[in-house]
Amino acid sequence: MKKESLLKRLSGLFIALLIAVLSALFFTNDFGLVDLRKTSVIIGVGVDFDEKDEMVLTAQLAVPMPAENGENTQFTVVTGRGSSVADALNDVNVKTGFYPKLVFCKLIIVGESCFDKDINSQLNYFFSNEYSGLTPKIAACKGKAGDLFSMQLPYGDSVTDSVDRLLSDEAQKSANVSTANLNDFGQGYYSKSKASYMPYIEVSGGESGDSSGGENGQDTGGEGGSKGQSQEKGGENIEFFCGKTAVFNSGVLAGILSKEQAFAFNLLNGEIRRTYVACGEGENATTISVRDCKGDVSLKVEKGVPVLKLSFSAAAKVQDDKIKRDKQRGEKETPPEVLRLCEETIKTYMGDLYAYTESIRCDVLGAQDLLYKKQNKYYETLKDSIIKTLTVVYDVKLRSAG
Repeated sequence: MKKESLLKRLSGLFIALLIAVLSALFFTNDFGLVDLRKTSVIIGVGVDFDEKDEMVLTAQLAVPMPAENGENTQFTVVTGRGSSVADALNDVNVKTGFYPKLVFCKLIIVGESCFDKDINSQLNYFFSNEYSGLTPKIAACKGKAGDLFSMQLPYGDSVTDSVDRLLSDEAQKSANVSTANLNDFGQGYYSKSKASYMPYIEVSGGESGDSSGGENGQDTGGEGGSKGQSQEKGGENIEFFCGKTAVFNSGVLAGILSKEQAFAFNLLNGEIRRTYVACGEGENATTISVRDCKGDVSLKVEKGVPVLKLSFSAAAKVQDDKIKRDKQRGEKETPPEVLRLCEETIKTYMGDLYAYTESIRCDVLGAQDLLYKKQNKYYETLKDSIIKTLTVVYDVKLRSAG
């Protein structure tokens, strides 16, 4: 009995002592705040090359601050130089005294100076570094990536957060942007087609400035664009445009898809939830909403000839038009002539997409990869000539949403 009583007393004293120690730690320890202040979190990275072919890495940092300063986090931009990403990151460490961590990096932007180089090889650090995953979104931009990250946005927002919103999953499911991450780019790079893609960012300034004009002499005023305003700077309204898509052969830029071409590409390859298609002109202009979208790219070999089939089906409904006709509010049926007009519009976009990718010899639609996976017995025979001998079939079917 005495032993049990003694054990109970000792247990009680031990618990009381443990509570006292923990309380002292709670009220006196900073819980690693000192270490946190010595660390910077990289949320976005821009990659450029200077005239000496040296890598210029622009890192947007989220720097934790003491709570008494009023704000817990501040954003700053630091530039590092070196022969590689790792070398440039080390330069960032030298300049700031912070050890840059990449675990929270969510955006990588490459500037124009990278386009004539193998981007996949330039970004090897992100693929091999155990502290940076393959989920960061990747994008190309017009001009210098460093200039993009250096823009000051209102309300304390960061460029990384603003661009990340424009490249969101929701925007992708609306066919507005061709969102891609490191993993997507790497998979395309190592596929048989050796073709990859990423969204192409442009910045416009001034009320009349609009960088959404199409590539290849095309007007991109139609659907499929994504843009976001930042602030009025020097009397100019700054906007980001992400509706175009940069396509790459073996990691080197092959061309830039216009908004219509990128829109068709997204319809074929993305999991589109709902989007809008503008059809017709003048008084016949109509905007159609489409949902339950199913896009597909398939390949068959018929009598020794590879046939690439671009398919799209969806439920469609008139969202807005200028046609004067008697109709009740909430009319469910979509007129057949409107469905056919919308089908032809989408086919035109698909045709422009294929014609452009064929002209730049970029198999971003994955014909060669499909040949290897689905028609492997013909692969060795057709792999070198598939782009030249390919026949394309367009199958677009829209039904009334009513």
